[in-house]
Amino acid sequence: MTERDVWNNRHSDQQTLGGLADLLSEPMPVTWVLLYFYSKAKNHIRVELSQPAPDGFKDGYIRVWKERIILPTLEFGSEELLLDAQPDSTPDIDFLIGDAEAS
Repeated sequence: MTERDVWNNRHSDQQTLGGLADLLSEPMPVTWVLLYFYSKAKNHIRVELSQPAPDGFKDGYIRVWKERIILPTLEFGSEELLLDAQPDSTPDIDFLIGDAEAS
């Protein structure tokens, strides 16, 4: 992810302001970041889904968030429990990444 991606969040916010929405032909995508931290000592994972603030970059890092959704901590009992939790098979999911007008 780049600072430019988060800059699009600023442009997206402008769409909600009165007549500016009429000037924009298509909504700009909003960038969200999935953050996680695994603690080996506590044997858990903490996760959040967060939207960087449009002006939240400093020194190449996101420093300010517009919205943060803190998800419940995932506790793990043991390594065997993790292995048992894996599905026998996963479905195939196809999706396209890119400009919709290019296809």
